Amino acid sequence: MTRLRVSKLAEKDLDRIWYEIALRSGSAEIANGVVDSITEVFPLFLSRSF
Repeated sequence: MTRLRVSKLAEKDLDRIWYEIALRSGSAEIANGVVDSITEVFPLFLSRSF
């Protein structure tokens, strides 16, 4: 199985997304859900030919 690596820049972007959503919604749970939804699709990129 191929291991997926997330770049430092992508990690930083995800952190910023999490922070903004948590701040605007007032909920860490909502922010976690959004970031989880984003990262759940990452493996799909491994199965695609571009």
